[in-house]
Amino acid sequence: MTRLSAQIGRWTAWCETIAGYTWVAGYIAFLAIFTARPWTNIEAFASELGSPYFNALTGLQVLAFLQALLMLILTIAIYEYAPSSKKILARLGIAFALAFAILSSMHYYIQWVGVRQSILRNDLIGLGLFVQFNLDSPVSAINMLGWMFFYGLTTLVLAPIFGKSRLDGWIRWAFLINGIGCILSAVLLALGQKWIFLFWIVLISVTWYAYPLIGILFHRLQAQASS
Repeated sequence: MTRLSAQIGRWTAWCETIAGYTWVAGYIAFLAIFTARPWTNIEAFASELGSPYFNALTGLQVLAFLQALLMLILTIAIYEYAPSSKKILARLGIAFALAFAILSSMHYYIQWVGVRQSILRNDLIGLGLFVQFNLDSPVSAINMLGWMFFYGLTTLVLAPIFGKSRLDGWIRWAFLINGIGCILSAVLLALGQKWIFLFWIVLISVTWYAYPLIGILFHRLQAQASS
């Protein structure tokens, strides 16, 4: 593995760690500060535009947007780390991570451009089908296809790449558990089980510890490549 590949992997893993745990802390703070407001209709949602509540939601969206893009870069760095016998798994991981990044980034950009601008023009007809927080909207389903199904597939195929050391083992188990849990969450959501959102959030929050460990792994690899 080259020094540059290890360096990119290291910094991407650290950025993924920061973005992920900032999202978790922000989400907990959001729930503590604001009263839960389940989706009712587009008029009620549009009335919140510009409020601290709406701005906090947007901040969480920005963090989630960054996480998907960082995951794609990190998967490419893991490809460089993978032994030749497991390169095929890393290539599959890149393909799944690319689908994850495209679906997720498309979804959030629709929120910032299509939804926000339509609310500013007071053009609300049919807009509820594009709002993330309407959990039955097609766009919300696209986001969950990325975050549950393709993110789960990404970590599931990457898990066997990591070796037998203690550090690799912790990463491997985190990716394996996350992958299985995310894919099952996608299936249950398709069956109408909305409670799975809570399980899924807890799952990715718990298994997110893999990213600081990947940062440590690539830090060691960078040091080896520089020596």
